[in-house]
Amino acid sequence: MRLLSVVCSKRRRGNSELIAGIARKEGEGCGASVETIRLGDYSITECDGCMRCIFKDQRCHLDDDFYELLKKFSRADGLFLVAPTYVLSIPGMMKLVIDRYLLMYPCYQNVSGRPAISVGVAGLPDWNQFQLPLMNLLLLSLGFRILDSFMAYGAGPGEALLDTSLVRRVGDAVRRLCVHHEREHNAKAYESCISDRCPVCPRFPGRRCAGACWRHRRQSWRDCC
Repeated sequence: MRLLSVVCSKRRRGNSELIAGIARKEGEGCGASVETIRLGDYSITECDGCMRCIFKDQRCHLDDDFYELLKKFSRADGLFLVAPTYVLSIPGMMKLVIDRYLLMYPCYQNVSGRPAISVGVAGLPDWNQFQLPLMNLLLLSLGFRILDSFMAYGAGPGEALLDTSLVRRVGDAVRRLCVHHEREHNAKAYESCISDRCPVCPRFPGRRCAGACWRHRRQSWRDCC
């Protein structure tokens, strides 16, 4: 199994990188080949809205590392995504990737159904409302199936690892991810930590239909992937 661990923080030896280190250790212990990359090492340019990829079916003209990053995602049998929280939400480097959504379909076709885990890191529990929904939006856009998604708390470097329950959960999640690769159809979808709200659209109460699918209740029920 090829497990890709993506660290979306520029801080070296910070909480995100240390959590990724735990994931690497657990993955290798399960026999997986683990590659860790830092999203900040890739040059991702802001989408300029030219729409050539839609109306002319052309390769994106922006000269950056986006397609190289997509290749990494496409080749992975499983994905571990970890990112710090910046003012309630994800770092800007992740938003730049999400904004290139229209280019992700080929990756979606290759990846669809492969397992993924998202871990957000925040200093305080009340300052991460949009973190996991946007992290999961990226995973779902790429075609991954989310097996687990949760927050870690710690402001200073290494502080999050003082929570032994977090270390256990990261280990358990990675082991589940490796099992999912072997027994895909028996894997259980994660229980949302956003209570009764969709992990992608947290404003709307909803209910789980099957796997990672939710339905929203506004005037009427509607499906959400």
